[in-house]
Amino acid sequence: LAQAVVPRSHAAVPESTTHPPPSTMADNPGRYDIFSTLCKYLDPHLCYKLLEGEPDTPHEDQWFAFYSQESISDARNAVLKKTNLLDCVIDDYDERELEVPAELVQQRDEIMAKLSQWSDSETGQLAIEFQNGDFDDALKARESIKTIAKWCEIHLKNEDNPMPDKDQTVELLYDYMLFQYQCGDYAIVRCLALKYVELIDGKEDARPGRKLNALWACFASSLLFSKWKEAIDDCDRIEKELESTTHLKKSEILLQRTWLLHWIMFIVFKPKLTPEGQIVEEEERKEEKEKRAAMDRASEKLVADGNKRIMTTAAPHLLRYLGASLVLNPLKMGKHRREIVALMSQEVYNHSDPIMDFLLALYMRIDFDEAQKHLGECKFIFDLDYFLQGKWELFEDAARHSIFEAYCRIHQVIKIDMIAEKLSLTPEEAERWIVKLIQTAKLEAMIDSAKDQVIMMRQAPNVYHQVMEKTRDLSLRSQVLCSHLDKVEEQNRKQKKEKA
Repeated sequence: LAQAVVPRSHAAVPESTTHPPPSTMADNPGRYDIFSTLCKYLDPHLCYKLLEGEPDTPHEDQWFAFYSQESISDARNAVLKKTNLLDCVIDDYDERELEVPAELVQQRDEIMAKLSQWSDSETGQLAIEFQNGDFDDALKARESIKTIAKWCEIHLKNEDNPMPDKDQTVELLYDYMLFQYQCGDYAIVRCLALKYVELIDGKEDARPGRKLNALWACFASSLLFSKWKEAIDDCDRIEKELESTTHLKKSEILLQRTWLLHWIMFIVFKPKLTPEGQIVEEEERKEEKEKRAAMDRASEKLVADGNKRIMTTAAPHLLRYLGASLVLNPLKMGKHRREIVALMSQEVYNHSDPIMDFLLALYMRIDFDEAQKHLGECKFIFDLDYFLQGKWELFEDAARHSIFEAYCRIHQVIKIDMIAEKLSLTPEEAERWIVKLIQTAKLEAMIDSAKDQVIMMRQAPNVYHQVMEKTRDLSLRSQVLCSHLDKVEEQNRKQKKEKA
């Protein structure tokens, strides 16, 4: 990863981080670990976020628990050495009572010298007070951003600016933004990146690729700072830029879009949601609404036709997350279930995963016993996957609901003992689980306690919903068609000008 924010196609994790031998875990669930594959499409700062794990959580409870603690520390250091965060590496050496390599100290000193040069420069002088700020304090971060934005307005947009070369100052702003990103000042980076994009937007003499790099830096900063609403907006900006760019080859655009799909997973799975009943403050309610809206927008991107093609051609391992999203978010993703399962059935010969096997057994082969077997295997994945860790109970409950729902489509009267067997529950647990579904309006049914059975309520299909289902994609398809026609017309105009 030569630059922190420019996608490259090689991994950032050393080979020393290897799977444990089969004897250490039952049936070697480490074979389901795709961490090293994910890191090929992540920037070093995001790789470090994965290796950092959940805060205040012991090693044995982290997703990487089946790796040794020493190998994880070595991997963290290898990733951090690709950034300017060398102080963290030196601190780790000190904590482990290891000798700090001389070249590491020399690199750190060079970074500090460069930081000093930036501080003394005209570009860095006006932002020096923010370089060592504590950006965990949201108020301070907001004030910092406002001040830098004001500085940019005064010094870069003023036509009477005494600076000798305004364009050169704008490019210095880009260099300063990248340096701050490498140093981990993510709140400042987002502000400077957006300001740089605004200043060069529409300029014909702007350096090709720098706008896209700035947008990637902005997106990474939003993810690392856990600003989910801003992150999904940054994702939209990158998609728009990739659609209009002319300096990238098709293979490079494919690589960039593959990176984008991997980064979207942070928005789909990592926001920490609060149960509805525990939200009291209006501000918390607003923030929770923004999180859910960002997650829904990111989930919709996963099922876009272009992104599904990318998964099949460049990243089949992401089908795991597409399947998990289908089960965890049935209200938003349920309408895409048929096409998702069809996609998995095409790729099952190239890539296999317990979540894929579960969905194929349930919806393609209608084999409830096989689906239950694969559901048990899914637990291993949730224990060793960064994005899915901590979601097993939600997934298990949603998967049981899916099994029960599929079973109910075939039978109108079902014995509770049969339900308990299919869901690996006791009859008492199965009855309580069904009662809960009925009470929360997730199931139209009644329980006949005398006969120990569940009777499903059949509802006539709603014509209104059928019409909505058939026509929901018409608007999007029309927009895509119009956009394609505009591009064809633009190409024809260019060809006519060239001939003239």
